[in-house]
Amino acid sequence: MIILFTVPLALIGSMLGLLIFGKPLSFTALLGVVSLMGIVVKNAIILLDYINQAREQSCATEDACLKAVGMRFRPIILTTATALLGLSPLAVSGSELFSPMAVALMSGLLVSTLLAMIVIPVIYASLNNLRIIRADDKGKYQAM
Repeated sequence: MIILFTVPLALIGSMLGLLIFGKPLSFTALLGVVSLMGIVVKNAIILLDYINQAREQSCATEDACLKAVGMRFRPIILTTATALLGLSPLAVSGSELFSPMAVALMSGLLVSTLLAMIVIPVIYASLNNLRIIRADDKGKYQAM
């Protein structure tokens, strides 16, 4: 469920990029958005996997989230930078067919990567805190 929270971040970024650069929402732009979803979900899985590994080593939730962002920041940013640099010639080529796809991919990837490094750990910690505190039969809250 947490991974699905990255999808709107990617959509926001790609639509803003298309709007800012004046590119149409064409079929190829939608293909770019679909491939963007795969990259964004992969980044979220990498981050959540490391959070879960840190939690298995008896790390507190907040510490595990901070540790995961610190350890996985460079690989995620390098993947994003590689994709951005690889797509930049296509984005500036002026091609009416492929330029919207590159702009949608680049802007969505940039926005979602930066926001996902903040949103995923916050949502993970929030959901974990909701799971820890549960109401008992008498209406009092107890830690599980």
